[in-house]
Amino acid sequence: MSTLNVDDFDALFLPGGFGAAKNLCNFALKFSEADIDPDVASVIQAFHNAKKPIGAVCIAPAVLALALQKGTLTIGSDEGTAAELSKLGASHQNSPVNQAVIDPVNKLATAPAYMCDAAIHEVAQGIEATVTAVLGTWIVGQRGERRGAEGDGDHLHPLFGLPRGRDETRPDCALGRGATGDRRGT
Repeated sequence: MSTLNVDDFDALFLPGGFGAAKNLCNFALKFSEADIDPDVASVIQAFHNAKKPIGAVCIAPAVLALALQKGTLTIGSDEGTAAELSKLGASHQNSPVNQAVIDPVNKLATAPAYMCDAAIHEVAQGIEATVTAVLGTWIVGQRGERRGAEGDGDHLHPLFGLPRGRDETRPDCALGRGATGDRRGT
């Protein structure tokens, strides 16, 4: 990772799983007192500083909180884990498993995935919403597609540049809730 050049990539996505909280950092053992691998922190910070979208699901939002010490994210609704993330400087937003939480200021998209006890199809919906959000940022942000006239952004999703509501290319995919808690899709 130390040789990774952020300019060679369009986005960053951390898939989560226990390894993210155990190998990329030690959040699984030390919670808000955790340390993060310096190379992992550098990569996350480089993507953030380049204003490139970052997605994380399951426990991986904890890795983002350790690296950035800010941002609105979710791990679902576990109060204890949410409190530990808040101690790191992140703002936790409770979220159903089948939705993504977005932070338009920091270009973060997160979903709880297996942090919630839920059916696999519900977990998949939240992950898909997160991936769609991250990809939507790249598609619109890097290629300039699907933009309205200059200054006419009211119809666009504030982070991802997608039309408010359902993504036209994926009518089955809801975008979840925005960082302020307001509904961004159905």
